[in-house]
Amino acid sequence: MRNLILYNVKNYSKLIKIMLIGENNVCKTNFLNKIFNNSNESKYNPKDCLNIKKINTEINNTDVKLEFWDTNEQFLNSILIKTYYKIANAFVIIVNENSDLKFIKKQIKEIQSINKNEKIFFVFNYNLNNKINMKEIKDKYEIICHDNYINFHIINLDEFSLENQEFYQFLESLI
Repeated sequence: MRNLILYNVKNYSKLIKIMLIGENNVCKTNFLNKIFNNSNESKYNPKDCLNIKKINTEINNTDVKLEFWDTNEQFLNSILIKTYYKIANAFVIIVNENSDLKFIKKQIKEIQSINKNEKIFFVFNYNLNNKINMKEIKDKYEIICHDNYINFHIINLDEFSLENQEFYQFLESLI
């Protein structure tokens, strides 16, 4: 398994812009915090429409700058969203057991109509304390993902780290 090693280099060969999509309270910011400092500590103000975090790393012997765009639900429903969908290189859609299917389908449809080269990493965030029927959840979201040619991942974000093989493979696909 490969590790992403973060470092501070001003020169990079490739800039990758990754937009985090999901309703409020699905742990998009926790996902980012795990990438940046492996903590659940949030420095994100929910009133901010867009929070951008940048890191430099090496993926497949290529120096890469990753920009993560953490959005809130209001921003996803704004007029500006189509512009950001156009210029993003990839999308991480995060959902949980309470997510609205219509909202998620709408976002996927908009992304795919605007950004023809889209790469989507679809994550179902589950909490070990919640008693949920994982088969039911898997069936529900796999249908959406299958219909849209998106890989589906079930991850407990409390246990997520940069060593997650599926996420690293996703990043490799962007190079």
